[in-house]
Formats: sequence, structure tokens, C-alpha cells
Amino acid sequence: MKAIRDFAAAINSHDVERIADLVSDDHTFIDAQGKEMTGKETMNVDWAGYFDIFPDYYIEIEQILRKGDLAVAHGCAGAGTGEAAWKIPAAWRAIIRDGK
Repeated sequence: MKAIRDFAAAINSHDVERIADLVSDDHTFIDAQGKEMTGKETMNVDWAGYFDIFPDYYIEIEQILRKGDLAVAHGCAGAGTGEAAWKIPAAWRAIIRDGK
């Protein structure tokens, strides 16, 4: 699914503006701890801060399943090199409308 792969590519290139272009105005991101972040401006600030903390953060999408507007992707997320590296399984749920 192009929207999810484009979103992953924007995250992997740490392109905050491109991430914002790929989400709807009312975009809501819910992190692994259940914290909700809503709106493009909030996401811009949060992604920029996250990339400051993890300057080599990346995600890998292994599979995408879709039914109507609902898409689920799974793969992994990671950052770092050498002994400081980490990589964990990850999953994402998205509602795709108008390619966003």
C-alpha cells in the first residue's frame, strides 16, 4: 500500500515536512503507551523531537494487510549502531482516506 510505504520512507529519511504532507489535518497518532497526539503541527514537533533523541531511528515494514479504509502493517523499529543498537517488533494500524 503506497500511503504506508511513503509514510515509512518519510520516517526513515526523518523528513518531518513530508510526514505532515502524508497525514490528514485531523491525524491522530497513538504511541505504544497509549499517548494520543492529534494534528499536523503536534506531529511535526513530536517527530522532530523524536528524531533529535534517536537520530538514526528507522522502521521496516514487512507486510501490509488492508480491508477497506483499514490497514495494518507489521515489521520492526530500531535505532543505533553497535552495542547501543536496538530493534523491536512493531505494528501499525491506520485508517487510509484519500491516500493519507
